[in-house]
Amino acid sequence: MKRSPDFKEFQNLLSGKITPSRVPITDLYINDEILQQYVENILEGTWIPREENLDGYYRNYALCYLNMGFDYIPLHFWIETTFVNFPQPESWISSGTMGLVRNEREFESFPWDNIRINERHLEALEKHLPDGMKIMAVGGDFQELLDVIIGTENFFLMMYDAPDLLESITQKWFGFRLKTNRALINQDSVGGFFNCADMGSKNATLINPEYIRQHFLPFWTEYGNEAHKVGKMYWFHSCGNIYKDRIIDDLIDIAGIDAFHSFQDVIMPVEEFKNIYGKRTATLGGIDVDMMTRLKDEELRAHIRTVLEKCAPGGRYGAGTGNSVAAYVPLKNWLVLLEEARAYKY
Repeated sequence: MKRSPDFKEFQNLLSGKITPSRVPITDLYINDEILQQYVENILEGTWIPREENLDGYYRNYALCYLNMGFDYIPLHFWIETTFVNFPQPESWISSGTMGLVRNEREFESFPWDNIRINERHLEALEKHLPDGMKIMAVGGDFQELLDVIIGTENFFLMMYDAPDLLESITQKWFGFRLKTNRALINQDSVGGFFNCADMGSKNATLINPEYIRQHFLPFWTEYGNEAHKVGKMYWFHSCGNIYKDRIIDDLIDIAGIDAFHSFQDVIMPVEEFKNIYGKRTATLGGIDVDMMTRLKDEELRAHIRTVLEKCAPGGRYGAGTGNSVAAYVPLKNWLVLLEEARAYKY
């Protein structure tokens, strides 16, 4: 018998308030190519691209997450798709000097006060939100600051050449994200924030950890405060090594994250994270995307079962990938993960 979604039970499972009886499904993002394959091959429906029909797209989107066994649906508030009055950059990912705000003049002329969320996306998903499910509002402040607002190369130069301007830009952008988060968290359909801030490489954080603590951590803490004030969850996604300089401890102990996501076996396997931090915050996902992509059926099943056996006991764990269900992950491998999570017995 198919289980109905139950977000409240799901929230209690992740917080450790109830004894686990199942392994919930959790992930940050499922690529549209995978969703299309699922709609056409599993649900035997017709795929509708978002740019063609927003209502039809979110109807399929909701059906996918419902049938895959989720208790929530992630809604991504990325600036290139869900913001109104945002200036169009040369590229949405700038590793060089193509940022939108590179000097005082551009800072003063940027339309900070005119940018807003396109509420049509939230309204469209709310219309099709299944009973028992909630929306997790996904956003990325640090990436957008580097990739779009300033440009990655500009950011690092500005840290030394124009630190006051960099601080002003950071305050404006993170302040805007805080304002939009406050608006979203008070929606009945929203169950929490899922903040994304990829701040590390394989070996360490991209910038001085003290800079992160001084300039970004206060905002991340406010995100958590806003969620917890209304009894909702605050999750955090970050790729890279945030363990070496104990940024993960700051996220747990100061920002108050309820769950952490993004794992690479070459940095810290999810089993190790669960063993070290699992009593302080929930552990989400962790099946390495490389494994999800390369392994054949029985190898993958064996690997997933090993991870479940090490992570599921004690609860506060949700099964999923280490990062996201990328377009190059075979659909059949994603289905294997879902099957193994459902089959796990406490």
